[in-house]
Amino acid sequence: MKEHPDYKYRPRRKAKSLVKKDN
Repeated sequence: MKEHPDYKYRPRRKAKSLVKKDN
């Protein structure tokens, strides 16, 4: 699971590096 819209959190912007809790 890399770029998921609603995986384990809600990313505010489309970022592929945001998949690993980078918020």
